[in-house]
Amino acid sequence: MRQEPGKGTEAFYIFADPEMASKWRKDSTIPLAQVVSSFNVYTTDNGGITGLASAPSKGVLEDTFGTSNDDEVCRIILEKGEINGQLTGVPSRDETKDPYTMGNRG
Repeated sequence: MRQEPGKGTEAFYIFADPEMASKWRKDSTIPLAQVVSSFNVYTTDNGGITGLASAPSKGVLEDTFGTSNDDEVCRIILEKGEINGQLTGVPSRDETKDPYTMGNRG
């Protein structure tokens, strides 16, 4: 059964430019490639935004978001997620900016 995003215990996150994410929320015609660093979705071994990061299975994405398409999951996280803070040591698309994550509890 599909969980309602935001109601589960597992956290999912993507890497996105926070300024572009805010602009995208107001104008979703902005290409996602200008907002996210990659179309990869991550979760951690402890269910939060800290811990060992890994890619969730397609089944987990399907159960949580109703799709396993990474582009669509990124779009859902951008729409409903929140900026959780900065991760150090992870390169951003623009090396002059700090990388941020957009998170969404599954």
